Amino acid sequence: MARMVGVSGKVVCVDLQDKMIKDLVKQAEQAELLDRIDARTCDGNHLGIEDIGGAVDFTLIFALIHEVPDKDRLLAEIVVAVKQHGKILIGELKGHVSRDYFDKTVSIVWEAGFEAVDHPKIPKSHAIVIRKKLHYVSGIASC
Repeated sequence: MARMVGVSGKVVCVDLQDKMIKDLVKQAEQAELLDRIDARTCDGNHLGIEDIGGAVDFTLIFALIHEVPDKDRLLAEIVVAVKQHGKILIGELKGHVSRDYFDKTVSIVWEAGFEAVDHPKIPKSHAIVIRKKLHYVSGIASC
């Protein structure tokens, strides 16, 4: 992703495990891409992305939401970070969650003013790409 955003782009990577972030930083240094990566360890209750509110073009949430106890909070923090017309790809492995569970999870963001724009075919996964609607104002985020 760091290559995809180009020299003026930035990839914000958040993980609960400090080791994962350290490994990412090491790989980014080796690939000479560290200047494009903002690597953060979250505390389990918050992502720690408040400082980038409304600036994110694209968010990837894959095989993660089923692991999080407070899905509403996680998605609310991400919604605030996404800019107008920003997109989120949410994916979960079919072996981890049912279609019904996935649909209920995704429905959390509908109240925040998102709409479906694509249903990519990812093998053995449920997946959807959603986008923040134009001129939507909600209790979670103001667009």
